[in-house]
Order: sequence, then C-alpha cells, then structure tokens
Amino acid sequence: METEKLNSLVEMYRNGDDEALNELCRLFLPVIQRHSDEIWYFIENQTDFECRCLLKIKQALSRFRPNKGSAYSLIMSVIQREKKDFLSRRKRKINASSLDEPLKQSDGSEIYLEVPDVLADVENKIIEDEKIKEMVALLAKGDRRREMILKAWMEGEYNDSRLAKELAAAFPGIKESGHRRAIQRFEKECRELLAPTF
Repeated sequence: METEKLNSLVEMYRNGDDEALNELCRLFLPVIQRHSDEIWYFIENQTDFECRCLLKIKQALSRFRPNKGSAYSLIMSVIQREKKDFLSRRKRKINASSLDEPLKQSDGSEIYLEVPDVLADVENKIIEDEKIKEMVALLAKGDRRREMILKAWMEGEYNDSRLAKELAAAFPGIKESGHRRAIQRFEKECRELLAPTF
C-alpha cells in the first residue's frame, strides 16, 4: 500500500472521518487474519485476537503523530505486539474487548469500532476475483510489464509518470519514457478490447 494513501487515511480519521478508519480496517484485516492463522492452534479464539488487534490499532492511530514515525510501522508493531501478548497468555483464558463495548479515548469520549463483515457474500467475491484474474491474464498475454500495469490500475494507480518510474525500476533496460508510451498504448488497446463489454 502506498505510504501517501495510508497517511492520508490516518489524517482523515484523526480529523473525525470514521469512514477512513473503516477503510484502514479493511486494508489491514487481511494482514491481521494472516497473523491469526499463524497462531490459531495457540489461541482460544481467533476472532478475539483479530478484534483486539483492530481495537488496539484504532487506539494507536488516535494518538499517532506523523513526525514521530510511519503509520504503517505503527500498525504492524501493534499487530506484532498483540500477537506476542496472545502467545504469552495462551494457557489462560483471553479476555478480549467486545466490539459492543465503547473504547475510551484520551479526551474521555467513547467511540465504537465498526468491523467490516468480510464473510458477507464470499462466494460472489471469489467468482468476481476469478473473473478479474482471467481478464488480467487475457489482457496481459503473459507479459509481466502488462501484468504490473493492470495490477497498478486495479489498485487505483492511474498516474502514468509514477507507474513508468515503477516499471523502470522493475525493468531497468528501458527508459521511463518508453514505459510511459507502452502504458498509453496498452491503455488504448484495453479500451478497444473492452469497449464492446461496457
């Protein structure tokens, strides 16, 4: 994830935008679940661990100061700390905070955490993901550069200059201008190929 986008979401949350917090939770929930899967046999309840991580992230972000470090590093350290804490307490019952209970902020106000339902409509999401993978494979035609371009577009990166820089780093034999032209040609080709579908 781009540092710029992450910092922007954190700043929006700190300015009172709860939707920014929901987006941050959606972004980091797969990371938390991966850590949860790594220790599932040590802990009593994976959901408690995941909820606890989300609550701790929320608390940490409310105190985050951009000049003190990176938001990404802060979130990852919160997850690691919670993982370590759960592992150290694995032989006794874990009393994790309930999502129904409010969190106390430093100013005394109470807030609730909204966790996205990641299991809602799983089958349709899997089918949609498979369709996207097939579409990417058809459009890329086995070309790694095209795959990188498509992946960047799917992640919301539409700035040709920035994307050309990334491609130049991944494929050092070609100048940025060559990559920029390739992006523009590929975009035109994709529009022509996909035009009848829309």
